[in-house]
Amino acid sequence: MNNRLKNIMSNLFDIPVDEINDNISPENCEQWDSLQQMNLIFAIEEEFGVSLTDDDVLKIKDFISIIDILENFNQS
Repeated sequence: MNNRLKNIMSNLFDIPVDEINDNISPENCEQWDSLQQMNLIFAIEEEFGVSLTDDDVLKIKDFISIIDILENFNQS
């Protein structure tokens, strides 16, 4: 799951996969703006076959928060 998400983020933000860590966020990644946030949400939904709720979207703050959200889908 981590590698799949890293690949998505790498492609969207046009940065190397090895620069993506648990703490990457809009605050420390200049490419992660509001438009890319929406693209990221769509890409996550497509890649993982999930539909993020408004609450899920509001919880997206950094890489690790996305992993937490996806793990909750897997437990359901």
